[in-house]
Amino acid sequence: DPVAVAGPCGYVYVVFMGFTRGDQSKMVVARFQDLNNQEGGDTWEYQGTSVLEIGNNATNGYFLDKPHIALDVMRPTSADQCAHRVYASYSTFNGNDANGSFRSKINFAVSEDFGETWDLTKIQQPYNQNQGSFIAVDPRAGSPKTTGGGTVYLAWRHFWEPDTILMVKTENFGKKWSKPLELTGSLPMAPFDQPNISTDFLDPRVLTLRSNGLPTAAVTGEGSVFVAWKERVDIDPASPDFGRPSFDDANDSPRIVMVRSTDGGANWTDIDGNPNTRIAVDFGDRDADPLTVPPAGFGALPDDRPSGPQVMPWLSFGGGRLALVYYESRGLLGGGDIGIQDQDISPATGFLSGIDRVVDFRAALLDPASGQLLG
Repeated sequence: DPVAVAGPCGYVYVVFMGFTRGDQSKMVVARFQDLNNQEGGDTWEYQGTSVLEIGNNATNGYFLDKPHIALDVMRPTSADQCAHRVYASYSTFNGNDANGSFRSKINFAVSEDFGETWDLTKIQQPYNQNQGSFIAVDPRAGSPKTTGGGTVYLAWRHFWEPDTILMVKTENFGKKWSKPLELTGSLPMAPFDQPNISTDFLDPRVLTLRSNGLPTAAVTGEGSVFVAWKERVDIDPASPDFGRPSFDDANDSPRIVMVRSTDGGANWTDIDGNPNTRIAVDFGDRDADPLTVPPAGFGALPDDRPSGPQVMPWLSFGGGRLALVYYESRGLLGGGDIGIQDQDISPATGFLSGIDRVVDFRAALLDPASGQLLG
């Protein structure tokens, strides 16, 4: 699960896990720099790899997983224009509890010397099954205590009891953290977590990619915090709960939902401003307006159809724009025509299954003030 981030002066960092089955696992950060010091040549320099933590891959034992990485300018400002902080987070699995459920914790690391050395902190969690952390940094000028700029937010998923999305923040660059807050509020999470199902079952219709409902986050230039994740929602346009979390298996499907905070994470609303709830971001019809149907391209469009199941979201903010990307199923190939919405969820597995399933990579431009869909 490698994740990369770029910084000033050509610096690039890649966090990833390396392991030998039944032996050690390591969470590491590799450092690179584009020296940009010659024309027409390779100016990239590998500068080393730092080990954040070492685990022992015993059965149900000590294992490191699912990293994320982010970067911010040095605050207060430094005379060195290249100076910056690098932040990394990941999960440490440390065995099973008495009920056989995995136990894991979220770790956070910060480097102020271009990734050579790291200070590690364990985030205090109220629960035991924590996974899929994501870092977002307030991009505004100033400091966390003045303008809010440089505040670091860390979101992750907790599994089972309860199923929820948690968030903490630090206003002193990782030294001290707020208490975890459940972003799902009073409305329970309707999770859609699908396992990996391989062709070992000898039926290509059950081939399934692994995808859990893990969070992604971004902070805008106004300091608004957005967190999104995959969840089952009501897909009946006639329902008053259309686009909202649903536990009606006959009438729900995974979509990307999102919440926002305009006060530093103290209070959360959906993209319409309703408190303590959430709604899908992009769940309308596709190409329903004949005046805006794009050209046919490779033959896959135009395709007048409802939205499909969505997985693996990623939020990003930059240049005044807020973007959300994700994968969306368009059903199965059928009749020689891509885009036939034969099935929403596979009846054989209850997931997005099938070797002939068609999946789009979609990018949604969002209003950085509200998070509502712009296009």
